[in-house]
Amino acid sequence: MAKVRNITLIVMTIVAIVIGGQAEKEPSEVWVLCQPDSFVYVRQFPKKDSAEIGRLELGDIAWTDGKKKNGFLHIWVMGFECDGYIKAGYVSRTPVQTCNIQAKIVSRGRVRARTCVKGKRRKWVKKDSLLWVYGYGEEWAVTSEGFVQMKFIEMEGI
Repeated sequence: MAKVRNITLIVMTIVAIVIGGQAEKEPSEVWVLCQPDSFVYVRQFPKKDSAEIGRLELGDIAWTDGKKKNGFLHIWVMGFECDGYIKAGYVSRTPVQTCNIQAKIVSRGRVRARTCVKGKRRKWVKKDSLLWVYGYGEEWAVTSEGFVQMKFIEMEGI
């Protein structure tokens, strides 16, 4: 009898783990981080050549369940009639402040300016270089040189 109870307990534990792993994440807000004169496509499916169903600009807010596929994040936006996908590299998990502020690179040496959040290196920016910051979240900033980590940027008054 004790053996049956142990097997039942093991089976129930496995079922709980499997069901718990499939539970949907609670929706969370994300903010768009892109160049101010640009936009991010919202696509119907998580593919670059999928149909465009909308566009989001710097600082726009979307909701996500956190599901990612092919480098795209599943989102929905108030006012859109359906959900879609945007490239995950253009998303900030913290609120984005839009601005137009001159800033300085602070580091021991050069810093990577990237094509998007955690993207490929676009160019190197030297220590003490001045650049323009157009928008920033807690971790990343959109600058005149590309996407730069906030820990390397010094902005006056912020």
